[in-house]
Amino acid sequence: MNPVMPLEQDQNVAVDSRTEDWRYGRRYLRRVDEHGEVTYDEVPLTLEDMLHPEEGDEHVSVPGHSRDCRRLYDGLTLHLPKDRTVVALDDCNVDLCLPGISGLRPDVAVLEVPRVPQDFDDLGTFHMTKHQGVPLLFIEVTSRDTRKNDVGIKLEYYEQAGVKQYVLVDRAHPVSPRLTGYVLGPQGFEVQQPDGRGRLWLHDVGLWIAYETDRAVLYDGDEVVPDSEELVGRVIAAQQEADGERIRAEQAELKILELQAQLQRLKDSDGGPKA
Repeated sequence: MNPVMPLEQDQNVAVDSRTEDWRYGRRYLRRVDEHGEVTYDEVPLTLEDMLHPEEGDEHVSVPGHSRDCRRLYDGLTLHLPKDRTVVALDDCNVDLCLPGISGLRPDVAVLEVPRVPQDFDDLGTFHMTKHQGVPLLFIEVTSRDTRKNDVGIKLEYYEQAGVKQYVLVDRAHPVSPRLTGYVLGPQGFEVQQPDGRGRLWLHDVGLWIAYETDRAVLYDGDEVVPDSEELVGRVIAAQQEADGERIRAEQAELKILELQAQLQRLKDSDGGPKA
């Protein structure tokens, strides 16, 4: 998403960076003094702010969390229909239109939309009612400091909003990383059962999701769906192979020319082959 200006909030906030907890990130609050001068106060985010983020918030990046989110988003985007009737979102607020509940930000969301808005790739917030979106799949990747939100209140909110499937990539589980899936049933969310390999089927996407070797991965049948980093590696390897074949072809062509020249010298000499 494109960066945005700090939000317009007239609040007098004094911050002492030596004592505040900055583990989640920061927000800039607009303050107007008695002379009409505008300044922006830098304040630390809270756990509640992480539940209801605002456009312009700067979150602390957790490497493992970021890699899983990127891998899942890339894989889903690669697999979804090219006509964009079903789209993936990451790092974007979603207004689920729940009464009294401000926007949430699932790590990865898959939505069905009748028509993608022209400014879709620059949206800071996707409004479900405005864009007539249907929430097919939400994925949260847990981190130690925010896991409480993902396994608790978000589960309730997503159920209320009619999210058809919610998958929790619980890499911060206190015992060991694991997957937990919920599918919307007549009475609300029902726990989804994994297959014999511990994978969960993503119903509206047609892929499997698994957690293995310390990472979340998507499977198309038995094939791992590549992410952008893996695709770059494949492109480089294919290019190197093509370059090698081109060099070998050029070398073979030079060898042929050399042999033809040698044969021509023999033909031109007295001892050359007789017709």
